[in-house]
Amino acid sequence: MLLLISCVTFFTPLSHAQLTGDQAELMRLHDNAEEAMSMGDPQGAALNSGKAALMAGLMAKQEIRPAPHAHFKSLEALLRAQEHVYRAIALFQQSGEHIPASSGVCRTISLASTHQKKAETFLPSPLSEDPLFQNLPIDLHEWKETIEELQTDFMCRDATRS
Repeated sequence: MLLLISCVTFFTPLSHAQLTGDQAELMRLHDNAEEAMSMGDPQGAALNSGKAALMAGLMAKQEIRPAPHAHFKSLEALLRAQEHVYRAIALFQQSGEHIPASSGVCRTISLASTHQKKAETFLPSPLSEDPLFQNLPIDLHEWKETIEELQTDFMCRDATRS
């Protein structure tokens, strides 16, 4: 199975010192998710992505300006998509990596697709100058491709219609 997920990143590399406390914690959780995935721990990666999504959601609730609020909502949905992709990979591994994948794996990938699409709808225009969000449109596109590739690799029928 291709673990193309490990090559997909969605934050611009920047110093954690340039970020607020909450943003730095969000980056730390994301980094932990990527590290877990690179160590072959998709369950740990899913857990950290879920925590990062919660953090992004809290930051969205605290943001009163419309554009940054929308950026955080988009980021939250993207992190949820990432969480579901990692959970699907964990389920696939636990089920013996049989193709076609189980309906549970395919439903989890379908949830990832739903969240990725939701992230696209929240993304405001114009793009943010905030370094936390600069690559968000590119990242959304890359995760869309990743999800579609997993649906194909796992032979998930009707998953693209979710």
